[in-house]
Amino acid sequence: MKRFITGALLAITCTYALAAKIEYKFYIRYNVENKRIISIKTDKNTPSNIQEKCTEELLNGSASKLLEASAKGKTGTVNLTYFCSH
Repeated sequence: MKRFITGALLAITCTYALAAKIEYKFYIRYNVENKRIISIKTDKNTPSNIQEKCTEELLNGSASKLLEASAKGKTGTVNLTYFCSH
């Protein structure tokens, strides 16, 4: 049986984001054993072009390495929060 870690929320912020830009919140379920994203959810008011850019960044960009590093030392599935602005 897999154990789920439900209380783990981690805020990862984009280092290049300016203070004037709006940050959108993405909720990520990440499987530590397989090193894979299970699901990505966002708020309803997030524009579709932002959803596409940030999801692509999570799946293929530098943020995917940050997810792996932030989940290091944990087991099962962890819940992470990612803040993205474009």
